[in-house]
Amino acid sequence: METFNIVLTGALLTGTDFATAVEQLAALTRLDSAKVERLLAAGKPTVVKKGVSPEVAEQYRAALTAIGVAVELQPCQPMPVAPPEPPKPPESPTATRLELEKPPETSQEDAAPHPPPPSESVQSPHQESANHSVSRSAAPRRNDRSQSNRASADSGPRNATPPGEVEPVKTPASHGWQWVKAALAMFLEAPWRWMGMLLVFALIMVPLSLIPLLGNLLSWLVSPVLTGGLMYAAERQSHNDDFTTATLFEGFSRNRNQLLLVGALYILGALLLGGVMVLIVGIDFWGPMMGGNSQQAAAMMAQHPSSLLLGSLVVLLLLIPGMMAFWFAPCLVALENLPAWDSLKLSLRATLKNWAAFLVYGLVFFLLGAAASMLFGLAAAGLGSLVSGHSGGMLFLLLVLIPIAGLPAMAVTLLSYYTGFRDIFPSDR
Repeated sequence: METFNIVLTGALLTGTDFATAVEQLAALTRLDSAKVERLLAAGKPTVVKKGVSPEVAEQYRAALTAIGVAVELQPCQPMPVAPPEPPKPPESPTATRLELEKPPETSQEDAAPHPPPPSESVQSPHQESANHSVSRSAAPRRNDRSQSNRASADSGPRNATPPGEVEPVKTPASHGWQWVKAALAMFLEAPWRWMGMLLVFALIMVPLSLIPLLGNLLSWLVSPVLTGGLMYAAERQSHNDDFTTATLFEGFSRNRNQLLLVGALYILGALLLGGVMVLIVGIDFWGPMMGGNSQQAAAMMAQHPSSLLLGSLVVLLLLIPGMMAFWFAPCLVALENLPAWDSLKLSLRATLKNWAAFLVYGLVFFLLGAAASMLFGLAAAGLGSLVSGHSGGMLFLLLVLIPIAGLPAMAVTLLSYYTGFRDIFPSDR
């Protein structure tokens, strides 16, 4: 049977942005971006796979052409007849891996690790836009194979994913903005369904938090389960699958125990931070603060400012890595079926690896939040003057304004949590 060598020509297809091609080829091959940039900038042919069948060769050509990299299929020279060898299983397209090998005319570095296989369903993540690096947000559609691909969002039971098979990738700092942009695009596709789910979410969490002490513990315990349901809905939307408000409760039937364990670990972490604060500041201050005696607490703060400052700094230093560990934990449990403890460790590694993107992400939300607060204040002041003489008018106004402004903001925030996750944890490993 005729076989082919797959050769990168060193050129890009017309209209392809060089930086975008470097980024996508790095994601496809799991190579360092600098190595891929040198490979494409050299402009020399590079053999990436030898002796594959015509069907597999076409799949490689489709995968590389989709990201704008020019590729050639060169027929292999017939080899001398060798003594018969024991039969081997035929090469399966699904088992093929893209390996960068040193061509005779170049001096490339070591062979690349094995990325995900191309398949007939490979599509470019930049078909909708070639101007930014995360297509349609970090939430592409079903059959896309890119650094932001999604795992299957079926509702049936799934086996647990071995922790070693789930590894975060490093993304550019600019992706912090792309996560927010992607989340907004997802929200605008189904705004009423997302606001409906978030309204139900708020109607559950707010009354729980009003119950003294026990309510806070229950809300912390249940929050990862409901967040898992929201992530199931986002995963389904990214695959063009249907979702409803009932999807919010899907976490109670899928991975419930591990999601509850994430909540229990969150409670344990909060209690540990409170214990550290008590040890540093002292129980005399903590008692008035927890009892709601603001005047006595303020007096204690004035008497012991250094202890309070030291306690706050220590708690902050412990709180930051704690937040990083819990950031992706519900997603990893719900969408990747990881145990709770493994999800905390992997989330910490992922956020540390992508600290620059998270820095941009936080700055974007800070600026958007400041702008939204100003607009909300102006709207409330203007409309409040219209109802100032009517009994209950201001209360009615707040009940109208808060859902109108708050629910979309909550939805985009939670969806950016998903788009960031699928950008850092692509499903095609």
